[in-house]
Amino acid sequence: MLESALHYRNAFNHLALSDPNFTFCPTSEEWTRLEGIVKFLKVFYDVTNICSSTNYPTSNLFFHGMWRIKSILLKEVRNPTLFRSSTLLKMQSEFDKYWEECSVILSIVVILDPRYKVKVVEFVYSRLYGNIGICMVNDIREKLYTLFGEYCNVDPKDGPSIGQPTQKDINGEDDPNDPYSMAYKVFQSQYSSSQVQKSQLDLYLEEPAFDRKKELDVLGFWRSVEHSYPQLCQMARDVLTIPFTTVAPESAFSLGSRVLDANQSFLTRQNLEALICGRDWLRASIGRHLTRTNDLDEIIDEFLEVDLNDTVSYQASNEIEID
Repeated sequence: MLESALHYRNAFNHLALSDPNFTFCPTSEEWTRLEGIVKFLKVFYDVTNICSSTNYPTSNLFFHGMWRIKSILLKEVRNPTLFRSSTLLKMQSEFDKYWEECSVILSIVVILDPRYKVKVVEFVYSRLYGNIGICMVNDIREKLYTLFGEYCNVDPKDGPSIGQPTQKDINGEDDPNDPYSMAYKVFQSQYSSSQVQKSQLDLYLEEPAFDRKKELDVLGFWRSVEHSYPQLCQMARDVLTIPFTTVAPESAFSLGSRVLDANQSFLTRQNLEALICGRDWLRASIGRHLTRTNDLDEIIDEFLEVDLNDTVSYQASNEIEID
């Protein structure tokens, strides 16, 4: 609505000049403030669209929006010009609860996007936390390796060496016709022992990043490299499909009560029997002193009128409100 108002800013000003009864035209200062508010809220709008406009958003899409929200909140809290400082502090407090809980896994997920990897995490954390951000990135890297180790059942940092000779090669009999044989074997074993084998994660991180401006199906990419990185591919598949929201955006921004729709109210015969049995057990245990018992009785009575021999499909036209 604010974007639409800004679009018709000249029309508002023209109406104020031509109609003396129109006394609600914003001042130039108010228009300037509205522009700032629209820019501020645009970040939240974009993140909301990621959740609602994509059928199956992979979790790597959320990191960029989350750090933009974190950044803009920090900026506005330090110099509040659009909202009251108390409002901004409350917004920041609520967001920080989510950020502290999910920032690590969000960072790990974006590292598994071949367009960004560790560099984007280093950039973001340095912008948000300064010098402390480097320590935080190192902690995220350690957790990434720990998670990958769970998929390999070993610590990827402690893997076997590449080309390391066996004990038989080191302690084998010397060839009298080759004075360098034994010395060379010892030298080779010392050199090889210093060359720690690189894990799949190491190899992936050392590869050059893709062009970040190009569209990329991240899950498709990991399917294509499954033979090269089998364990890492399995880990990427699991973390990229983590849902970062369980609430539909329209429900999050709605002030109305939750209403059963046609999909939510579809009950099988077994589920209906479980509800009825649960009702009886609750009443027996607490002596029919349920909260809002009358409302519950009305709902259950409507369910009982349905034929239990068929699959129950309770239409949302009745719009039963639930807490």
